[in-house]
Amino acid sequence: GVPVLLSIESGLAEYLLDAVSKSIIANDMAEKCLANVLYQSSDDISDDWVARMSSSLSDRQASFARAQTLRAALKPVMTWGNAARDLLNAIENSL
Repeated sequence: GVPVLLSIESGLAEYLLDAVSKSIIANDMAEKCLANVLYQSSDDISDDWVARMSSSLSDRQASFARAQTLRAALKPVMTWGNAARDLLNAIENSL
């Protein structure tokens, strides 16, 4: 796994938070990957991203280990089969 930092507004962030709500991953695992961009000034948003990136870069070994743990936790549920099923369900529910 590769360490990532995502906007809390991204689709992948939504997926991670859904995985937290389903107890697939721990909340702190998701929080390490997510940066808040809501209801903050541009300076606060920039400061948050810089702090999170600096933290990740300061201990690369731990960051890559967390990424591997996250990947291992998501691998059983983040499959093409599940994605196809979810897409079909979304289409059926919109009709």
